[in-house]
Amino acid sequence: MPNLERPETGHNEPDRIIGTIRKNAQEEIAVSLRTYKGYRFVDVRVMARRPSGNPLPTSKGVAIKPEALPKIIELLQKAHAEAIATGWCGSERD
Repeated sequence: MPNLERPETGHNEPDRIIGTIRKNAQEEIAVSLRTYKGYRFVDVRVMARRPSGNPLPTSKGVAIKPEALPKIIELLQKAHAEAIATGWCGSERD
């Protein structure tokens, strides 16, 4: 993977969970900071709920380079504004 920032040690760092939102009764979407083989990325992943209540990561998700976050946020804000304008959601708090 080109252009990904590696930590100086080259080792994996502990995951940092930023937050989650409910997707439906059985799934939630988790945002976390992760490293894999020394590469740092933001992980946006669907998590399935186990009967025990503990979340289980699924293959549904995306790993984003940290430097791409400003553009991703800009695009999500545009999508949100368009969803409001077209009546897909009722207000900025939906």
